[in-house]
Amino acid sequence: MLLETKRTLEYDESGNNARIIISSKEYDPIKDQQAKKEGNRLVWQETAELINGRYKIENSILTFTPEKLNNNEVRTFKLVYKLKTKNLDYLKDEMNNKYGVGNCSKPIVGMGL
Repeated sequence: MLLETKRTLEYDESGNNARIIISSKEYDPIKDQQAKKEGNRLVWQETAELINGRYKIENSILTFTPEKLNNNEVRTFKLVYKLKTKNLDYLKDEMNNKYGVGNCSKPIVGMGL
């Protein structure tokens, strides 16, 4: 069995609201592959945790502050821009995990490049 965890940081353009979504899925890749070969699809249990909060950006650092500090901690992300442009390339968190930029009308950044 494998445990796959995906973290997504969503924030709005106004610089107020933000959310971290942590989704986890435990599955067996061997059984999953066998089922696909037989034309079947297995359904695996998946969970999601939503952490609402606020963010601010100063000096290319995004600081996420959760609404409920007793359950979650403040997170910081370094904004890394593409060379010679002002376009966001990716973010890095405190653990050096890379968060790629999503393609949607509002900014969304998710880990798992």
